[in-house]
Amino acid sequence: MSEPTQPTFKPELQPDRSWFHSFFEYANRRRDQSPQLSMANKTTSRTVFDWKRNYLTVLSLLMAVVFITVGFGFALANSTLDNAQKWTFIVFLVFFPFFGVSLATWLILRHSRKLAVAAKDDQPIWQLMSPQKQRQKMNLEIRQLADELAIKNEQVNQLRTAFIVAEDLALRQIEFEVKSHLVRNVAIRGAEFDSVHLDAEKFTFIEVTFIATEKLSQEKINAILKKVEHAQRAVVQLRPGSKVRLLLILVTQLSREAEANFRANLASKFTNTPVDVDIRLFDFEQLQKSFAVD
Repeated sequence: MSEPTQPTFKPELQPDRSWFHSFFEYANRRRDQSPQLSMANKTTSRTVFDWKRNYLTVLSLLMAVVFITVGFGFALANSTLDNAQKWTFIVFLVFFPFFGVSLATWLILRHSRKLAVAAKDDQPIWQLMSPQKQRQKMNLEIRQLADELAIKNEQVNQLRTAFIVAEDLALRQIEFEVKSHLVRNVAIRGAEFDSVHLDAEKFTFIEVTFIATEKLSQEKINAILKKVEHAQRAVVQLRPGSKVRLLLILVTQLSREAEANFRANLASKFTNTPVDVDIRLFDFEQLQKSFAVD
């Protein structure tokens, strides 16, 4: 577990408009848009040696090249060498293989765990969430948001449509910034996230949430942190040496003053985090302008 860190804030400030109105205005234009759900994906793995990433293979090939080169040179120069030089070559050719094998054996015993490359290292350690799991996670968020906004039952479907679109646009913005596609709707040993991005040996788990007021409950924050802590433990076991980061995306619509107050309140809620936390604030209206509205 990493040392407690303060979250990094990168707000996107936009003109002040009603968050509720912005959501439903776009929902009416995109009523027919629906999410693309991914089927669960299970992978199997086995431990193999990959010569491209195994330095013992390179060392063995190098010793073989040296041995063959010296032997070939000895054969060509045999007629011009005196007895002392011949015995020097003979001793080298006899003992060099033993030296090489001994060195390779020592390295294997000392670094076997590092040099044995698992085939699963090139495969994802997460699974894609089933459509049912995706639906359950989304409906939970929508119910919470509907309660905050006091939305009537007949308007929940519109809220659901806007929710789906806003999440998609926020993740598109992140994809544009990192210049890479994100893997969406993933779970790692039961911890579910909206997306994940793998850069070298750093796993960035992404959670998108929606706020209708200047307050974000500590209970919800604790649930997210507990989830990413669980994911971190899984990553440590499955990919030793890898780092884990949480990217929390908040899609909302706040004035500059309200955003400043909201950010100040957030800082006090993330004083003790199990991993590094990056918090991004996106304006829903601006996301529409960037990606969907002419």
